Amino acid sequence: MSEHFTYQKLLRYSLPSIGNMLVLTSFQVVDGFFVSNLLGVTQLESVNLIYPIFMVLHGCGADTFRHIRRSKPVMKAVQSMLKDKE
Repeated sequence: MSEHFTYQKLLRYSLPSIGNMLVLTSFQVVDGFFVSNLLGVTQLESVNLIYPIFMVLHGCGADTFRHIRRSKPVMKAVQSMLKDKE
């Protein structure tokens, strides 16, 4: 918290999320195009109903998986430090 706010830091932390949202939204547009042209209106409705649920589950799962994966090296370092003190 001692670091000062800059717009450069704001962009550094927000651009990956913005990029992720753009990619996932483009997937929905492409899926909608192909589903509506190949399968029909009812199937397009089902895709549009499931998509928000998918986004919530993807957001929760992806963040959890990323945090667990990133914390493993830290946990190993902490465990080795604790073993050294014994």
